[in-house]
Amino acid sequence: MSVPAAPVSVFGCSRSRKHSRLREWVRTARWFLRELSGESGYEHYLAAHAAHMEGKHAAHHPPMTRREFERWRVDRGDTSPGARCC
Repeated sequence: MSVPAAPVSVFGCSRSRKHSRLREWVRTARWFLRELSGESGYEHYLAAHAAHMEGKHAAHHPPMTRREFERWRVDRGDTSPGARCC
């Protein structure tokens, strides 16, 4: 008894392969847009804070909340704008 083959499109790829390519493309586009917009900055901050504050100092210096981080980021951008359009 043979197993039926997966449906093949006109382009020679199975549907599941197309869907996995589409999912990968969407995942990559989402990552790129989050990095470009700065939305992932808080996650990067938390990872750096955890790596830097290991051990006894972590209890004395908890990480900023999301709101505090965003306020700090806006204030930092206002005092030293760097490369931006406005």
